[in-house]
Amino acid sequence: MSPRVSLIDAGYRAVLRPLLFGSHHGDPEAIHEQMIGALARFSRSPLAVSGTRLLAGSRGAPVRVAGIDFPGRVGLAAGMDKDGRAVLAWQALGFAFAELGTVTAQAQPGNDKPRVFRLRRSKALINRMGFNNAGAARLHHELSLLGVYRGNEGAGIPIGISIGKTKVVPVEDAVDDYLASL
Repeated sequence: MSPRVSLIDAGYRAVLRPLLFGSHHGDPEAIHEQMIGALARFSRSPLAVSGTRLLAGSRGAPVRVAGIDFPGRVGLAAGMDKDGRAVLAWQALGFAFAELGTVTAQAQPGNDKPRVFRLRRSKALINRMGFNNAGAARLHHELSLLGVYRGNEGAGIPIGISIGKTKVVPVEDAVDDYLASL
């Protein structure tokens, strides 16, 4: 592990993690929302993004897959940043790509709470969120605010978007619903 990564890891374990896990009575969904909010503000600060990018350093060897150039091999899976609020943070933190969403054509609240459960002994989570998101139009708006458009590399890393069927849409209308998400 490089000295930079060790420093970031130590800061996370000693300061950030205890603060996060001690807040909101340990509610993992509330902690997640708090973190995404902080990363969204971070994404709107060019100085914070560029400074963190320098501190995080290299992502390892670049790779080309299906004609797409990735600056490294580790990316962010869908579910972390459903509405694209923290897009610029992911690249600065060292991710080589990010999958946003899952987003649906229409905004929807997801399943009833509680819907995220921490398994402390296993160091795992159970996620029964149910595709809660602000909708495809809102995701487009968030990306536009950050200067991220299809094909312009505005995020500095490849961005994918996971789409899902809106819960209230009948299955026979699913194709149109998916197309509306695009």
